[in-house]
Amino acid sequence: MDMLSDREQILHFVLTNPQAATDLILDLHQIVKKQAEKIIELEERIEKLEAQLKQNSRNSSLPPSTDIYKPKPKSLRKKSGRKPGGQNNHKGKTLKMVKDPDEIISHPVSICKCGHTLRKIKPFKILKRQEFEIPPVKIKVIEHQAEVKICPVCGKKTVGKFPSYVTNPVQYGPNFKSEVMYLKDELMLPFEKTSTYFKDKYGQKISPATILNICMEAYESLDKFEHEVEENLLQSPVLHADETGLRVLGNRWWLHTIGNERLTLYAVHQKRGSKAVDDIGIISKFKGILVHDFWATYFRYDCKHSLCNAHIMRELEGIVDGYKQKWAGKMKSLLENIYDFIFVKKKRDQEKLIEFKQIYQTVLKGGFEENPPPVRPDDKKRGRIKKSKPLNLLMRMDEYREDILRFMYNSIVPFTNNLAERDVRMMKVQQKISGTFRSREGAEIFCRIRGYISTVRKNGKSVYEALKKLAEGQPFNVQDLIAE
Repeated sequence: MDMLSDREQILHFVLTNPQAATDLILDLHQIVKKQAEKIIELEERIEKLEAQLKQNSRNSSLPPSTDIYKPKPKSLRKKSGRKPGGQNNHKGKTLKMVKDPDEIISHPVSICKCGHTLRKIKPFKILKRQEFEIPPVKIKVIEHQAEVKICPVCGKKTVGKFPSYVTNPVQYGPNFKSEVMYLKDELMLPFEKTSTYFKDKYGQKISPATILNICMEAYESLDKFEHEVEENLLQSPVLHADETGLRVLGNRWWLHTIGNERLTLYAVHQKRGSKAVDDIGIISKFKGILVHDFWATYFRYDCKHSLCNAHIMRELEGIVDGYKQKWAGKMKSLLENIYDFIFVKKKRDQEKLIEFKQIYQTVLKGGFEENPPPVRPDDKKRGRIKKSKPLNLLMRMDEYREDILRFMYNSIVPFTNNLAERDVRMMKVQQKISGTFRSREGAEIFCRIRGYISTVRKNGKSVYEALKKLAEGQPFNVQDLIAE
């Protein structure tokens, strides 16, 4: 074959040996065919790898911590047209003087700059400045004394009642315990740092074991509260669900969150899928609308679904950045326009909604034209043909169009699953600060107390007050929280 280097040699070879020439041409045809297939495969791989390199937290589901080169901030929201900073006629907030300060410190003038004494001269004016300061604090020891009396008539002994939360001869009070829980479960400090804080600020040494016991008591006191949350979540018309990895005993477990605008439930489980969902037992019984992020497990359950459009818009942004496909930009603009029409302009004209849906289908059609289905090569094995990332997204958006656009037709359905993502985000912060949980019990204690804190905050109550009530063994009642 190396000898066939010019036209005369090739022509001579074909004329003198037609059978060998035919075999050679067929062999070369197969080689060229395989090379063409390999080139297509490599081009697809290069395109995929280049798209992966362009992925970041702005155009995919990757967390910001994975960004190597921080992308230029680019919000998915449209510009409002207003200038940055405070707006005209906006009331600013600042410290204001109070009429009755707790303490007044006088700064007298005793001598003039010329040297004359001013001790007996009355001031013609007093200048005032106020500072808001934290007073020095130290541990206060309160002794409770219950009287014991014997009736002179019947001889029976009667003992005075201690407060319900005072159960031991020596113990920490509810203010102390609430501050422990605030540091541990709201600010998410590790045991050792919480212990150090009390030693530095109050001069009171508290061991990690004592901190754990305080949190364990709170966990047990919240058993009824958590059951009330579960019952109320089942009655909710819309629920948000999400899940994220959690380190327990050095292994990857899963934190599941289920909630709405008023309630939050956290649960920790070794699994992410249906086994965990069934064991938690909320979604498996729920009959309303579940908002989530396309996690396939949720579609197994008998409820309506609404899919997070923030996730979809990030994926569309990734298709635009990584594959330069026009349909993705059009779809992203369409979703932004629908959001603006419904949630900013507060309109729901049926004719306009029908038009939006038609445009949605038209954009998908254009996307499928840009991404024809892959053809199965003759020599490939059986099984599912690998599809490109844009085609996979197109197929999902086509199959689940009703779930993606459910917010258009139902006023109680949100555009995104951001509520569940916010509920999950602080738990990820806990992992960054404190690391792994050393036991399942520790993870469950933290999740239950954190769910109580999240629910209290959603209902506009003071977290510190809520933790004090919890330390007294009388946490907020769910019905009282959501009734207001």
